[in-house]
Amino acid sequence: SKFINQSVLVFVSIVCTTFNHEKYIEDAINSFLMQVTDFKYELIIHDDASTDSTPSIIRKYVEKYPAIIHPIIQEENQYSKGINILESYELPVANGKYIAFCEGDDYWTDPEKLQKQVNVLEKHPECDICAHSADVVSAEDKSVLRKINPSETNTIFDVEEVILGDGGFVATNSLMIRRKLFDSIPQFRKVYRIDYSLQIWGALRGGMIYLAENMSSYRIFAQSSWTNRMRKNTAQYVKHFEKLILMLRQLDVYTEGKYKPEIDNRIKWQEFQMLVVRQENRKIIKGDYKEFLKEITAKERCKIYMKAICPWLCKVNEWRKKYVR
Repeated sequence: SKFINQSVLVFVSIVCTTFNHEKYIEDAINSFLMQVTDFKYELIIHDDASTDSTPSIIRKYVEKYPAIIHPIIQEENQYSKGINILESYELPVANGKYIAFCEGDDYWTDPEKLQKQVNVLEKHPECDICAHSADVVSAEDKSVLRKINPSETNTIFDVEEVILGDGGFVATNSLMIRRKLFDSIPQFRKVYRIDYSLQIWGALRGGMIYLAENMSSYRIFAQSSWTNRMRKNTAQYVKHFEKLILMLRQLDVYTEGKYKPEIDNRIKWQEFQMLVVRQENRKIIKGDYKEFLKEITAKERCKIYMKAICPWLCKVNEWRKKYVR
């Protein structure tokens, strides 16, 4: 890693949270260390009591780069206790003017990512958040499955676009946010501290700067990923959507109804998602959810209609898959 101005204070704090990422963590750390900047940056890496070799891999890198990497190694899992890791452990030790995010199973692909984002945020002091295009890749072989690129050109998204974009509007590992934003946390963020509320919060003052360059890869279906855990627990998944609805209602209060049409739209989307998870397919097709059915794939729509209209046929198909070879 190359620091041109070694004498200056840390300008960017890279925050990396990891848990049982032994297969992926070296890709993440190496992508941080390859950054070429004209400012100093640090890496705060938080291991949440992994049971695999992730902590020992982190310690190996700390020995090589003690001036850059600041580890937080937990003995007990904090996430399971409901503790917000970012605000409880990582931000208190972050020294940078800007915070860049990347989970331990993701990685960056452009050695100038940090420099490009700092440059544009310095040019736009009215904006608090910057994102960029990213690849969605397979956890196993890094093959590109799709792209997260809400715009083909550089732009500044307004708050309405970020709200309607939902949590997957941009990749979390593409985000850079001004550190001072965290000095005062609004109530809607406290209700649910997830990527979606973070993106909205960052965009409220001056919108979200978006760079169309692809500079990171976001792995899906990693063994210990949030998505995989949720898929295995319907009740927890439903609770997630309920908390999203509460967060959005608090956002409406916080913004004094300024974005009510967009917020109401996303509340209804979360209700639709809950019905899908619960497999209440008749309620979906009888309710006013046509616009949301268009947002899911043709295959997913077909499953909903089949299960609603011909549930017996679906049961036969499930039986055949299980017993007929």
